[in-house]
Amino acid sequence: MKKLSALLLHDADPKYDTLLDDNDISTINISVLEPQPIHAEEALRSFYAPLPVPLRIWQDPDKIQGIDISGFIVTSKHAASFIAANRLCFTGSHLAVVGKATSEKILADLASRGVFIGGLLVAKNAEELADQIIEMRKIYRTKWLYLRGDKSLRTISTRLTEANIWLEEAVCYRTARRKDLEERLSELDYSSIGSVVFFSPSGARYTAETLAIEMHPCTTLVSFGKSTHETVQSLYGLFYSDLRVCDEPTPQGVLSALTSPAFPVG
Repeated sequence: MKKLSALLLHDADPKYDTLLDDNDISTINISVLEPQPIHAEEALRSFYAPLPVPLRIWQDPDKIQGIDISGFIVTSKHAASFIAANRLCFTGSHLAVVGKATSEKILADLASRGVFIGGLLVAKNAEELADQIIEMRKIYRTKWLYLRGDKSLRTISTRLTEANIWLEEAVCYRTARRKDLEERLSELDYSSIGSVVFFSPSGARYTAETLAIEMHPCTTLVSFGKSTHETVQSLYGLFYSDLRVCDEPTPQGVLSALTSPAFPVG
């Protein structure tokens, strides 16, 4: 029987390839999105004090228009890179992060700068992180800054606003469709692909026009998280029956989803 591959629609991460290959699943990686970092002065413009020389919030937070940011919300590795590139965050800050790997990236950067945070929340998805932040309010009156992309879902913003939690937002990167995406997708041999893993709602939407035509109806479709699954379901639900969701956004989560017995996910 011909061995089928898993098509991973994300930025290549060797951890996924290594684990899946160790379990006899070959992989094909295609990056769907091209994140474009936004310069700090633009992303954080509203937090600059009205001074001749702008004062950055991570240098002296108490003097920025009377706003004292005491917590940072990060839901993507691109926002984590923004923190590192701009030396954002300061000793005593609280961090709320989606994904263990992303939290480890931020903590490694802060440790290299001698920054010690006051508290850390880590969740598997945005819904769970919002629950943790709301629960944390019973202990700390944290004022949060949500560092997000221009196409980020509104889960965090909506939940925290409805809970009357003090929240500011800053778009720190823009997400654009990769210019050669259609060309890359058209070069694939779809008879050799047994599963496709979608890592974001945008990734699912940007590839739908090609994949809906080329994929075999028995292809297994795996989604990272509830929001991505809802997008995949709306795009493919009428024609593909084997739709699955990762229990956790990690290589092990992908492996478990790919190797579990087939069953419909509502």
